Amino acid sequence: MGSDLIKSKNTNDSNGFKALKGLANGVIYVDYENIYKRLQDYGKNIIELNLVKKMKQYFLEKGINVVDFIIYANFDEKDFHTSYHQTYLQGLGVATKHTPNNGKNSSDIQLVVDAMKSLYTCDIIDVFIVLSSDRDMLPLIQAIKQASKITYLITTRTGFERSMMNVPNFHEYIEDILGLSLEDINRTDSEEEKIEFNDDDLESAKDIISLLISSKIWDKFIKRGKPINFEEYKKHVIKVKRLLPEEIDRLFKIAEMQDWIRLYKFTRDGMQLTGIRAGDKLDEVLASDIFKERFN
Repeated sequence: MGSDLIKSKNTNDSNGFKALKGLANGVIYVDYENIYKRLQDYGKNIIELNLVKKMKQYFLEKGINVVDFIIYANFDEKDFHTSYHQTYLQGLGVATKHTPNNGKNSSDIQLVVDAMKSLYTCDIIDVFIVLSSDRDMLPLIQAIKQASKITYLITTRTGFERSMMNVPNFHEYIEDILGLSLEDINRTDSEEEKIEFNDDDLESAKDIISLLISSKIWDKFIKRGKPINFEEYKKHVIKVKRLLPEEIDRLFKIAEMQDWIRLYKFTRDGMQLTGIRAGDKLDEVLASDIFKERFN
């Protein structure tokens, strides 16, 4: 490996490193549906992003030879089934595990069972790499660390609890590995449409956004990465604010012009929908008096 060293938080080495001879052997376990749906925010199929090749190359540069790459998903899902997704992945040389969703966490359970089996029966594995933003993976990672193995947790930048970063030896963002940034997200045409507004309009837009980020739907988006369907959320705003749909569209466009939020395109069940996510200047709303009043 590059320096014949892999940094480990569990080591007693005064330099904070654990020495390994040659390349370390690693296995990648992918909670595929979890990651696939969250990366749809970027408007790209996970295959188009070349996930398998980039993951292997990324870890090889870190001195980790990926000896197995296992993907877990219910491949009967419409998006996967119609595109022969499982066959394509197998053609890339990875193992696929079809996990019919008879229960809520079928993929999670199978992933954990396989990883624990490898932990106790396969001595050649030095590094366990889990690609998932699901908090349910934390007990597995803790068990692997207790067995003195190195753990990597790969998550998306949104849709996971920040406390998860403290459990594995290493935490990385899949966006960094795939070379994605917020600029890659499919923006809607509304960003090109400039509208005139006054100070009252600006305060109304701020009120609409503060309503959004104090809602349960926003909490689910932040913690679980569940995309917010703009048209569905607009129905809620109509009931609460008694505004016309056109006025809500206008206020959201004003908020987007301020970069408090971003409207983008994502795909669900083969349909292209408009989603809402945080803009770069959302903190301005969080710090505003109108937002503080909502929580006091």
